Amino acid sequence: MIGMAAMLSLTTLVACSRAEKQQPALASGKPAVVYKERGQAGQTVPGSYIVKASGDGTAAIRKYFAQYGVMRVNSLGHEQYEMRLERDPGIDVLQGLATGSNGAITAIQPNFIYHAY
Repeated sequence: MIGMAAMLSLTTLVACSRAEKQQPALASGKPAVVYKERGQAGQTVPGSYIVKASGDGTAAIRKYFAQYGVMRVNSLGHEQYEMRLERDPGIDVLQGLATGSNGAITAIQPNFIYHAY
């Protein structure tokens, strides 16, 4: 039984981990962080991203991602927001915009679909 409990704990730990990729430092000295999961095609909400922004996050998100038609910004608390875009350019383009935001946008990731089993 002890072995089974340890295995379940390890499985839970591995399943909950996510790949984090540090990006080049911004002018402010803080890197923009983008979270990517490889091999997860079809496992994200299309056009939806989770963004961490400092200060007035809603205004920063609308400013830096305006060219892609920000349809909605919902506060999730703790400087985190769900952003919905009309035109989705992909995480790599959005990460580049976040890096160029001089620290206003500190992290971005696709809105991953999590399944409870």
